[in-house]
Amino acid sequence: MRRSLVLLLSTLCASLLAQPGARTFDAAAFTYAEPWELRTDVAGVADGTILAAPAQLEMLEATLSPGLTGPHMIYLGLRYEKSPRDGRYYSPAVHVRLDQDEYRVYLATRKPFEELPFKAADMTGRSLIVASLSERAALIDYVRFEPMSAEDFAAYERKRLAPHEKDVVGIDDVNVWMWDYTSRTEWDFKDIIGQHVFAGFNRVYWMANAGALFYNTKVGTPYKRDKREFTPRSGYMIENFKPLESGVKYAHEQGVEILGWYRLNNNFASPALLEELGDGLNSEFFMAHPEFRCVDQKGRVDYSRYSFAYPEVRAYVRSICVEMVQKGVDGLLLDLLRHPPLAKYEPPLVDGYKAKHGIDPRTVSVSDREEYQRWIKFRAEESFTKFVRELRDDCRNLARPVPIGIRCALGPFETNTAWCMDVEELVNQGLINELCLMNGYLGRAELTFRPDEIATAAAPYFDLCKGKQIKFIGGMHGPSVTPTQTLTYTRFFHEAGFDGVAIYESDEMVNRMAYRPLYQTLKFRQRVEEPWLSVSSSPGDQLVPWQPTSNDAAPWWQLNLPDDGNLHSIALRFGPTGTLPLAAQLQMPDADGNWDAVGEAVPVDAAARVVSIPANASGRKFRVSFAGPRAHAAELIAATVESGEGSLQIGEQRDGKVTITSHKDGDTVKPGDVFRAEVAGDPERSSVSFYWDGGHIRLEREAPFTWYTPETLRPGRHTLKVRVPTSPLAPSVDEIQVTVEGKPFEFAPLPEGAKLIAQEDFEALPIGVIDPPESWYWSRGYGDTYDLEPPDGHLEIAQAGGSQAARLVWTGDGPRMLLNLDLREAVPVGMVEFDFMVPDGKNARLAGLFEGPELNGAIYLNDRGGAMTYNSGKNSHAPFSPPIKTIPGWWHHLKWEWDAGTDTQAIYIDDMSTPVVAESGMRRSTR
Repeated sequence: MRRSLVLLLSTLCASLLAQPGARTFDAAAFTYAEPWELRTDVAGVADGTILAAPAQLEMLEATLSPGLTGPHMIYLGLRYEKSPRDGRYYSPAVHVRLDQDEYRVYLATRKPFEELPFKAADMTGRSLIVASLSERAALIDYVRFEPMSAEDFAAYERKRLAPHEKDVVGIDDVNVWMWDYTSRTEWDFKDIIGQHVFAGFNRVYWMANAGALFYNTKVGTPYKRDKREFTPRSGYMIENFKPLESGVKYAHEQGVEILGWYRLNNNFASPALLEELGDGLNSEFFMAHPEFRCVDQKGRVDYSRYSFAYPEVRAYVRSICVEMVQKGVDGLLLDLLRHPPLAKYEPPLVDGYKAKHGIDPRTVSVSDREEYQRWIKFRAEESFTKFVRELRDDCRNLARPVPIGIRCALGPFETNTAWCMDVEELVNQGLINELCLMNGYLGRAELTFRPDEIATAAAPYFDLCKGKQIKFIGGMHGPSVTPTQTLTYTRFFHEAGFDGVAIYESDEMVNRMAYRPLYQTLKFRQRVEEPWLSVSSSPGDQLVPWQPTSNDAAPWWQLNLPDDGNLHSIALRFGPTGTLPLAAQLQMPDADGNWDAVGEAVPVDAAARVVSIPANASGRKFRVSFAGPRAHAAELIAATVESGEGSLQIGEQRDGKVTITSHKDGDTVKPGDVFRAEVAGDPERSSVSFYWDGGHIRLEREAPFTWYTPETLRPGRHTLKVRVPTSPLAPSVDEIQVTVEGKPFEFAPLPEGAKLIAQEDFEALPIGVIDPPESWYWSRGYGDTYDLEPPDGHLEIAQAGGSQAARLVWTGDGPRMLLNLDLREAVPVGMVEFDFMVPDGKNARLAGLFEGPELNGAIYLNDRGGAMTYNSGKNSHAPFSPPIKTIPGWWHHLKWEWDAGTDTQAIYIDDMSTPVVAESGMRRSTR
């Protein structure tokens, strides 16, 4: 009953909202032929009828001739019914066009009913044509035409036809289009370009390959299909059409710049992949030449990568790039993001480096900074840089200039150079014309930047290219960011000076109904108008969304405001600062962008912890920096901005927009209980974040919003918080405290004859930054660089998991940071026991939890979602079997036993009766 009522109300609301003079045509008004049919078995449809076409191979068209004159906005009411074949590729959808249109527009919904806008057009003498898609059902309820005034229509057309101020680039997997949106006709290629145009794109990177080529080729291997059920469409595309030539033709007809996008090392030839997929994704050249594969530092062959150190590999890939140019692409986009690197330790490189520098590069460690830098730059020069130089020479022999671009990580130069893409040399040698700096790379947290980190991360690239004609495009992964986040990132890309943005998997994203209106605006320069906060050198998970990773000598918080010229005051409230005194200094930028002090530095009050900015301040950027012993940025709790526009509250808001509904404050719970949150209005999609004792543990994007709690919840008092980003600076939250049942942790009694050497109770220490407790000492570095000097970081005591814990805060720069316990004597037989929580944050990789005489042991925590490893004595990153995942916010209890006399060790995690490791092989190189 409820489902039918909701459908009926949706239809009635659509009718009530229609403007006076709007004309609505139900499904019966279409001219159609079998297998289109009118259905009357769906409750709530307009006038009781729905026009439906079943899923089948052939495209079917139906026509509506409304007999209207003048401009109208066109809307279609669509239905959705889940079928057994439903999935990514087969849900109901339609293609829509007006007669005489060049291309069709895709429309679809996943709601039981939805009215979707098509476009505005002068309908005088025009007909509307809808078509089903291959293997996709179509369900049409009605079409509504809403009259527009001549002025409104002229404004609509001016915006639609306005030239691009900024590029909007589609990173276009053309074969994915053929899986998802095909009609199995030549029109598909006109559509894929046209729908990019419809969504506001003016350029595309047209996918050429996945090892084998997705176009008809005379120099490479065309794709031959593989074993996955959905890929016959890609094979059909190659066998029946000319995808690259058609893409070029329709792009040029519709004024779109098209670049041939080549994935440089995209092969799938490991035994497991060959068994799973077959060899259809690989080129015959790659499969026929195992001698050209990459070789790692220990001599192991990489099944799925060939090395650009070999002239034969470079010549083969160059022939493909030249062929794409000959087929008419406007340029080339060389992509190393998906399958780096392009070379490792192959004989030509090893022998060449030995001959030039007298050193075997296989013996060079990453910690040997100077030699490692020299090695990776040599490797890049002798592989990819040489390839681009040779490709440029090949292209000079063609009849027209060919711009060459690269897609690489928005990250340090060293990251790209280690993958053989030495951007500095490519620019300095004048080899490239375009840089697509991609934000995010296959889940690597250290290469994913928040919006206002973009300018800082990209600054070295802009400085490098200053005075050179190089186009900068900021790339983002389309499916992984919401429409709001997409707009926010674009604003920061534009403000940073990028020439435009690129959307990965644009073939799919241009047809997502929530994104398309947004993409249509991105050709106009977007400006950052909302306030935002930024911070440097700040520990922990703060209450604001964006935190740059830069490390200035003086840490700071910065508030960036719209320039309304009518600011009265700002009050910033900070959290506990610990036992170390801190002084806050207000700074403002001068005309050259340098930060100048305003007034005197003031102590951060231990009670109120408020820093007030005077009423006579003007401008839109304010920075509060901190000074003191090993200064760190105090935790920002909230801010209040008073201006002529009113009061702006910054910080988490309990405004009732999200509520924990499964439990109440003070409840007692058991491990395994499920916590549930509800968002006001109960939307189907939202971004609900769950925090357990301050650590982010789960993000839910679809209702029901739940955290399925683990069995390893730590007994005691805990805090659960949920948050939704209703406003970027004032997220809505709800928070409760619960008590988890169970016995508090107690150390096991000492075995007979054993003695306690050291024990530390962090509960007795003050919260905040502290000096190491007595008998603890700092060290830093590794190997030859090891010394006892303090590192670039600090120790603080923080609340975690219902108790106090020691947290090491390291900038990630400089020598490796270690905190050691001085045991004062050798421990040939012993045991260490402790609790630890997996941290949440970038570069949360290493926890050297114990290091003492007769045993050098360490537990390593990889980046979020990775697996835990340990020092086995033979391998410093030995994996546990079965793997132990590192989930942020989870506590683990660990016991590590050793016996130097028998050369054995045992490691217990969570279960103190069953070791997860019981082996020999302790490493005894003590410091």
